[in-house]
Amino acid sequence: MLDDQTLIRQLVTTWIEATEAGDINKILPLLDDEVIFLVAGQAPMRGKQAFAAASAGLSQFKLKIAFEIQEIRLNGKWATCWNQLRVQIQPPNGQAPIVRAGDSFSLWQKHAHGWLLLRDANMLQTLKED
Repeated sequence: MLDDQTLIRQLVTTWIEATEAGDINKILPLLDDEVIFLVAGQAPMRGKQAFAAASAGLSQFKLKIAFEIQEIRLNGKWATCWNQLRVQIQPPNGQAPIVRAGDSFSLWQKHAHGWLLLRDANMLQTLKED
């Protein structure tokens, strides 16, 4: 049986791979029903359906994501995960890609059937072209 820290690492990797593949059906089971996403400059995104709708809007873009887990902290049925991300977003029209980079911080909650994402704060910023 895998330890909880390894399980969280695997969930983050699954999330990234599914995001790059545009596989929302692989991501939704990782979310708690009361999930909330916080993104600078936007209203909180509440619930799986809001996440699915936002993800559908990205389906025309090709995403390439580099990530590095900086820290995972465990405390009973709670876990936090701090990641550094770099996301390259390729528009479908051949325009130059948009690159966003920065930190994200997630709160995971352990349930009988495994860990689910409860909160996520995304602090990525768009990088300026050189």
